[in-house]
Amino acid sequence: MTGVSTEDLIAAIAKKETRLRNCYAETFEKLASEEFVKMMMMDGSFIHEITPTTFDAPHSSPLSMFSF
Repeated sequence: MTGVSTEDLIAAIAKKETRLRNCYAETFEKLASEEFVKMMMMDGSFIHEITPTTFDAPHSSPLSMFSF
C-alpha cells in the first residue's frame, strides 16, 4: 500500500472502533481500545495476505486453499 501510513490506518480503525466492536457477538469488554485496534490491524493484514490477487479459476474462493 502506498501513501498510507500505519498511523493513518490506526486512526481510521480507531474512529470506527465502536461500530467494529458491535459487529462481533463477543463484547471484548476486557480488551482495551489500543488492543482492539491492534487486533483489527492484525486481522486485516491476515485477510490481505491469504487473499490472492489473482485466481486460477474465474470464481475461485480465496479460502479454497485451505482444507476444512
